[in-house]
Amino acid sequence: MWPFFSKNKTSDQAAPVRRVMKLQQLIEKMGDVSDLQENDVAFKFWLPMPVFESLQEICEIDSVSQSVFFRNYLYNHCYGLYVIKQLLADYPNLFKDHDIRYSIAQEPTPPGKKKSWTYWVPELGKNIVPIKIWIPKRLRDDLQTLADHAEVKVSQYVREIIISRLLGHGMVPLRPEMFKAISTPDADLWCSSDNFTWREVDESEYRNAIERRADFEWVDDTTSIKE
Repeated sequence: MWPFFSKNKTSDQAAPVRRVMKLQQLIEKMGDVSDLQENDVAFKFWLPMPVFESLQEICEIDSVSQSVFFRNYLYNHCYGLYVIKQLLADYPNLFKDHDIRYSIAQEPTPPGKKKSWTYWVPELGKNIVPIKIWIPKRLRDDLQTLADHAEVKVSQYVREIIISRLLGHGMVPLRPEMFKAISTPDADLWCSSDNFTWREVDESEYRNAIERRADFEWVDDTTSIKE
C-alpha cells in the first residue's frame, strides 16, 4: 500500500493502537499519523477563475471553508477514503482550521492623524486566482512524490486533481497544453517563490481577494480640525 510514500520511510515508525477492524493492515501502513494534525506548511497554487467560482459555490452549499475543502480532498486523494474514515474516527478535527490568533498591541494614533490604507493583491494575470493553504508537511511531501511520478510540478498536479474533482475528468485536457493560454510567469512565481508582483486595488477588490495585504501610513486628519 502506498509504495511511493513508503520508500523513504523508516520501518520503525510506531503504528497507532486501534480497535480491531477489517483491513487493519491498511491503517498500520500509515504508521504514526500524529503529524497529519499539524498544518505547518504553506502550499501555493493557482486556479482558473471559472474553477474557483465553482469552488466557492460548493463551499457555500456544504458550509465549509475553502481550506477544509482542499485538505479533505487532498487527504482522500493521497491516502484513500477508507483510511481517512478510520483516521477521522480517531481525529475528528483532522481537516479543520486551527488558527491561533494572538493579540497584537495597536500603535496609538498620533494627535491629528489617521491611517491611510493601501490595498494589494497578487498580480498573476487575467482569470487566475492565487490559492494558499496550510497543510501538514507529510501531506505536502506525499503530493510531491505523486507529482514526481507524473513528471509535473506539484502545483500543476494539485491544480489538475482539484479541477477533476470539481468539474470532472473530462475538463482536464492532455499535458502539456493544459492552461498554456492563461498561465503567466507571475503565476509560476506565485507557486514557487515570494518574488511575484503585487497590484494595488481598491478596498472592494481587496475584501473579495483570497490572498492580499494592506499597508498604511499616518496622514493628517482634517476632520479633527475644529473651526
